[in-house]
Amino acid sequence: MQKETTNQILLAIRELGESLNQTNKAVENLSVQMQEMKNELRQEMQEMKNELRQGMQEIKVELKEDIKKVDSKITILSNELLETKADVLLLKQNG
Repeated sequence: MQKETTNQILLAIRELGESLNQTNKAVENLSVQMQEMKNELRQEMQEMKNELRQGMQEIKVELKEDIKKVDSKITILSNELLETKADVLLLKQNG
């Protein structure tokens, strides 16, 4: 009877050991998967940062171009306004 109990205890210990080994393997697999996910996330975030920077740079260039266009239109309007003032003064003097 004692031998039978000892065998049952040894069997239970062996089963627990196998279960523990399986659990350890599962934990290792999860750890590897988590690391892979972490690396993928890092890479995706870096790609997103790069895309955002590129987009911001493109917007910056477009804004500079738009500002130049507006500036040149303002210069033209300003010159036309000066010409109109000069014409009005001439009309007043001649009129």
